[in-house]
Amino acid sequence: QGLLGSYINLAELYMNKNNYNVSIAYFNQALTMESEISQPYAAQYCYDKLTEVYRRIGDYKKALDSHIRFTAIKDSLSNERNIKNVETLTIQYETEKKEKEIKLLSVENRLKEVEINNANNRFYASLGGIGLIMLTVFLLFNRYKHKQRATLAEEKALNQKVGFRSLIEGEE
Repeated sequence: QGLLGSYINLAELYMNKNNYNVSIAYFNQALTMESEISQPYAAQYCYDKLTEVYRRIGDYKKALDSHIRFTAIKDSLSNERNIKNVETLTIQYETEKKEKEIKLLSVENRLKEVEINNANNRFYASLGGIGLIMLTVFLLFNRYKHKQRATLAEEKALNQKVGFRSLIEGEE
């Protein structure tokens, strides 16, 4: 890469001194080296400068050819950047979409938990109500039985009294 940069610098130096043939030779050496190490930005720069050199010497055919190659590399690099940008944006979009889905699922889970808690609360309240009703029925039934026993005991006492009176009257 350092040698490539040196060739480009020498080519520009000779171009600025109007020694175009040497400048063209150095740009061509830089392009040969670029094809070995694959530096497309360097190739783009070389073809741009070669377009200018050929224009200065009046070789418009070679200037057009260099400009076409410059434009092709520029478009290729631009397309690569655009593809990378689209990929990055796609990844960002998918990430945001999945984050929104996660948030939505989280909210749905919370709602389901609340519904389950409400159903459990209703179930426990129903159990409590049934238990309270059963306790009330049990206490009322117990009270009724207690009253029945008390009434029965009173009747027995009354019957005994009547029986004792009858016995006493019968003895008298």
